[in-house]
Amino acid sequence: MHMQLKNYIVAFLVLMSVSALAQHAKVQVLGATPNLYIVHEIQAGETLSAISKIYGTAVGDVMRLNGMNAQSKLAIGQKINVPVTTSNLVINDPIPANALALVHTVQAGETLYRISFNHGKVPVTNIAKWNSITNNAISVGQHLVVAYLKVSGKPNGAIVFDVATNGNTSVPTVVTAMPSTPANQQPATIPSTSPTSSTNTTTPPTSSNGSSTTTTTNSAPSTANTLPTATTAPSATTQVVNTPPEIDYSKRSVSGEGVFASSFGKGVDGRDKTTTTGMAATFKSTSGWTDKKFYILMNDVPPGQIVKVATADGKTIYAKVLWSMKDMRDSDGLQFRISNAAASALGIAEGNSKFTVTVTYFE
Repeated sequence: MHMQLKNYIVAFLVLMSVSALAQHAKVQVLGATPNLYIVHEIQAGETLSAISKIYGTAVGDVMRLNGMNAQSKLAIGQKINVPVTTSNLVINDPIPANALALVHTVQAGETLYRISFNHGKVPVTNIAKWNSITNNAISVGQHLVVAYLKVSGKPNGAIVFDVATNGNTSVPTVVTAMPSTPANQQPATIPSTSPTSSTNTTTPPTSSNGSSTTTTTNSAPSTANTLPTATTAPSATTQVVNTPPEIDYSKRSVSGEGVFASSFGKGVDGRDKTTTTGMAATFKSTSGWTDKKFYILMNDVPPGQIVKVATADGKTIYAKVLWSMKDMRDSDGLQFRISNAAASALGIAEGNSKFTVTVTYFE
């Protein structure tokens, strides 16, 4: 009797787990840790600030992942990539009620261990539980819930996973225009139906390296490029995988002046060197920790210019201007915001909310 009751309890818990899983909207997760992302389709009136807030990520990281700059403009129906990082990834119970279930399609040669490692090191036991897997048996083409994405509000633009199409989504193309309003404050508009003036496209980067490659066009982005479709095959045989160690970002630090140092002062003939000192704060970014690409937000300096940033104790880094600080929240009394990796290179403690820096640039 006792054993029978125990079996009922176990069955009930499994049923509750499956029921809870079914209540979460599913979206396809692409890439691999630390470069995971999902695809979001721009809705009417949306801005990058609003989208970043919904997904719990930084505006700067969304811009870099999509090759955007201060002149980029959003269009209704445009598809952009949204980073999935430790700040918005859920890999253990309890799962927030409004979280999105992240779906991965099993590829040839993958094991649950490899899938676990590539998706934030989610425990293999959790993947097995969420997908009712026994004996770690998986097959190519199988769709697995591998983690959950924390969201704030209702992400209407999240591309819902579609089993009928194997969950494939179009690779977004970056659209640039010449509006005066920064992309993070520019509401989405209905795209033009006129032919495009360029056929160059930008595929999403595979690493957060801060690169910005853009395509100029007069219409909404192309969705011609698609990700490869997994084909159905017999169950994959579980195998031992020797996985390289992953960077522990909880103990992250960086040093040096950064890769932009060699570009400072080039192409500025006839322009005056200006130095200004003021209060600064940080913004979160995945760039800089390994590639040493540092970024800064400041007014009155065009995006893309390389500036010198120094502290009173003589430490110096070189940063690229990402966009202005106009209309940004929580920036009263601030003249600059630098990426958290840049602050680390300057020896500024992560908990230091405000600090003084001297910035040298050409105007």
